[in-house]
Amino acid sequence: MPPQENNVPEVNNLIIPPANFTPIPPLANNPVPPKPRGNAFLLVLTFLLILTGIFGVWYFSHPLPDEVEEIVLVDKFSDWKTYKNEEYGFEFKYPADWQLRSSLVNAQNQPPKVSTDGSWSFEPFVEIGNPMSGMNVYPLYIFISLNPKNLNAESYVKDMVASAPKEGPGGIRYYKEFALSVGGQSAYELYSVFAYDQNDEEITITNANLTYTVKFPVSDENPNLSNPKDNNKISHQILSTFKFISTSTPTGISISNLKDGQVVTFPLNIVGSINGNGWAGDEGEAGSVQVFDNNGKAISEVSVLKITTDTLKLPAQFSVTVGDKKMMDNITTAGGVMIFRSAAEKDGQIVNEYKIPIKFK
Repeated sequence: MPPQENNVPEVNNLIIPPANFTPIPPLANNPVPPKPRGNAFLLVLTFLLILTGIFGVWYFSHPLPDEVEEIVLVDKFSDWKTYKNEEYGFEFKYPADWQLRSSLVNAQNQPPKVSTDGSWSFEPFVEIGNPMSGMNVYPLYIFISLNPKNLNAESYVKDMVASAPKEGPGGIRYYKEFALSVGGQSAYELYSVFAYDQNDEEITITNANLTYTVKFPVSDENPNLSNPKDNNKISHQILSTFKFISTSTPTGISISNLKDGQVVTFPLNIVGSINGNGWAGDEGEAGSVQVFDNNGKAISEVSVLKITTDTLKLPAQFSVTVGDKKMMDNITTAGGVMIFRSAAEKDGQIVNEYKIPIKFK
């Protein structure tokens, strides 16, 4: 078979492509240019500028007041009455429509007195109620007893429970017990104490050598009580107003450099004078002083009031230094009370006491 002829003409050894040949374009040496990325940034910037402008217009159209409005705190118990006892150094408020009786008479026609053996007296020291008499009553009692061991509220109550009979008359049956605070003072409660026709809350507060026990019925419905749910709530409000105050100043003693509520540090030098009324010099001494914290715990030793003038001539000046620097490290409460006791005694008992509430620095 004869060889086919090449239809591609040859010109000077060059091959000429046929007429229908489509050439392939050469590869580009330069990469594809990137797409612009600035649009999103410009959009965010524009939004922030608009937001700043809106805030600026609002701010300058609402200038801050030159003076801050004064906030006035309203005493929600301002229309309540106040019971104050300067002899035993306490007070509380109670609703004007509640009845109060503080001079009860027992079977021997004697007014109630502070119990001297650590137990409650036969009659409460103070009684308030809504009402106190009738078929349905709601009473709140306050008992005052001596605290000869100067125990805090929890220790006093637990000691009382431990010494009470386990069964029968005099026994103490209750649902639960817990610590709480009353008027800034540490307290301890026995809740739902069996009291025959009702169950009571019994809250004990101690202040140095005295205890104050507040009793009132629980909030459970009871046909023998008047509106126990609401009156129990009011009783707790009454309890929240309870606070200790300084005892009435005896005419026989005055302290020159210490005031109620004064902030003190130790050692503390105290000067004063005695002028009779149970306060008299005895072998160069006018009495003693001791510091207690808000829990009723003694935090200082007993310090003697040393007379610095003629013991036989009244008024007689005295001075005393109470506590030391180490004593400040053992203080755990914000305040306490300083108790002055006279040197004179009657039947082994202190004749006079003078209390000054203090704060610790």
